[in-house]
Amino acid sequence: MIAPCDQDDLNNAILCVWKEARGDGYAAMNAVTHVIFNRIGASGFPRTLHEVIYGKNQFSSISISTDPEYNLGLTKK
Repeated sequence: MIAPCDQDDLNNAILCVWKEARGDGYAAMNAVTHVIFNRIGASGFPRTLHEVIYGKNQFSSISISTDPEYNLGLTKK
């Protein structure tokens, strides 16, 4: 069973997609989004959105501090 997610989880997913695919266009962002949501509950992956995004070495921009995108955040206008 897949655990429900809250607004913070969705915001973190958006940040992950942006950090992983920024500058690569819509198709790349769409692909990262599909990877994230296809992993939730899949064999060998966690059941929560948070655990998928923040899992060790899953998305380097989120989990690896040496990644150049690691400290980037969305800028609010």
